[in-house]
Amino acid sequence: MGSAGNSLIRGIDIQEIIDTLDSFHAQSWVVVHFSLALKNRLEGQAAFLLSRELEDKAQESTKHAKKLAERIAELGGTETGDPTEFVMLSPLKRFSMPSSTSDVKVILSYILEQEQAIISKYGDFMIKIREKDDLTYHLLREILEDEIRRESEIEAIINSSSRDRESNEMQKTQEQLNLQR
Repeated sequence: MGSAGNSLIRGIDIQEIIDTLDSFHAQSWVVVHFSLALKNRLEGQAAFLLSRELEDKAQESTKHAKKLAERIAELGGTETGDPTEFVMLSPLKRFSMPSSTSDVKVILSYILEQEQAIISKYGDFMIKIREKDDLTYHLLREILEDEIRRESEIEAIINSSSRDRESNEMQKTQEQLNLQR
């Protein structure tokens, strides 16, 4: 962005915006690699149920990384290109695999926790730049909508799984009671 475009940003240092966007950019690439690495480690039913979703998440995060890099460039900055720095630059500062690669609920619960942390970081920064940098605000809003949609999908699956398990347990208890009669 040229000087006229940057002059529209008021009340916040442009370098702070660039640095925060760079951390979100790094986070996006970490998610790409995490999603693909997890996909390759999935076992059993999890491989069947989650492989496509993880691939879709990697593609979505690649799209987000590209948009963030473009915005950083518009602001006169450059995104970090060294992948060895991505985890430490990301807002979460760490990443690991879930404790299981076969239990769908464990995997989804771990991913949900990560999604919610990312949503919180984006939300906090959006509050900070509201009415100060409209272009960045709208970009982050677009990305945040994707993250919130994915969070809702994961929560629905986890809640559905829990209800199904409770229903099955109630049915087994009822069958046992009927057998005792």
